[in-house]
Amino acid sequence: MGHQVNFLTLPTDLPTMDAAIRATGDVCFLEDRTPRAKPIELDSLAFAPSEMGWRPLRAYVVRRADLSAVTTTFVPGPGYWVIDSGSSPVISSTGVSSTAPCCDEAGPTSPPT
Repeated sequence: MGHQVNFLTLPTDLPTMDAAIRATGDVCFLEDRTPRAKPIELDSLAFAPSEMGWRPLRAYVVRRADLSAVTTTFVPGPGYWVIDSGSSPVISSTGVSSTAPCCDEAGPTSPPT
């Protein structure tokens, strides 16, 4: 049986949270959605505020030793793969932003470069 702990982090808290998680051992962060079955490793949980709305807000933490046990599931409609958190040894990290600059009056804006 899993356990759930919820807490709020602001974008300015992410570098500190990233460092604290890394201090627990050899871990890596995985992107939630990928174009292929193999998970994509993220450099960090932290990202620039300008990336809000363009970068997926869900990531997974996994011990590097358990990386080969992470499984993915294909989502046929949109055509991407997602981490199967129910059968993988991962911890979900989800950020939420109420100020994501993804759209303006004319519709979607361009992602940051």
